[in-house]
Amino acid sequence: MFPRALDRFSRVLGHLPYSLMLKIVGPAMKSGLPPARREVLTVGITADERELLEATPHVSLVEIPDAGHFTLNQKPSEIATLVLDAIASTAPN
Repeated sequence: MFPRALDRFSRVLGHLPYSLMLKIVGPAMKSGLPPARREVLTVGITADERELLEATPHVSLVEIPDAGHFTLNQKPSEIATLVLDAIASTAPN
């Protein structure tokens, strides 16, 4: 809802709402996350999860180097290739 409100305000007030938001949020972003929170944000699977996935029939485990939470946006061509390959492998011959 907040981004929608900013968008509507920006239609009337131009870039002012976004500038104000950045001035308010900017200092908080510079301080970063507390160390405990950084540990929670790691991306990956545990050894137990990997073992379970590899033992499951009809499951292919694919690793994408340097993958993170935004891999879909950061590496769209690799994701598209994986999706197309998965669709092609399940298509009837």
